[in-house]
Amino acid sequence: MEVVIVMILVSILSVYAIIKLQDLIMSARAAMVKSSLGVMRQGVWDFYAAQAANGSARFPTLEEFSEEGGGSHITMDGLLPVNPFDYDGNAQNVVLATTEPQGTVIGSSGGWAYRPQASGPGKADAGQVWANTSTGEIEENRF
Repeated sequence: MEVVIVMILVSILSVYAIIKLQDLIMSARAAMVKSSLGVMRQGVWDFYAAQAANGSARFPTLEEFSEEGGGSHITMDGLLPVNPFDYDGNAQNVVLATTEPQGTVIGSSGGWAYRPQASGPGKADAGQVWANTSTGEIEENRF
């Protein structure tokens, strides 16, 4: 009888531990997205400042931002960070944002969304980067 009680208690504790572990994993992924966005946003502004110092202030194009042009120009190693909430097999892909508000998930390819030019006249939203995924409860696209 004691063994049964011990087994029940261990089962209850195991379920609790699994739930806590899942919460911890989601928190770690959210922290990774925030860190990655910080790196990419800083890289975009560093690129802009370098261009301004050369007399032609501009944000990187989609090709310069992404790895398509032979490596990203916004990170030191030329590689974009992985979006840990992206499960399509290409967590580093970049989607072009044109008129969508920041935080909008564009299509279903995941990765990152980037706006190289202002979305309209008089709008100061060029150079924005956000996660192109949303898990609902985390809403990483709003970071």
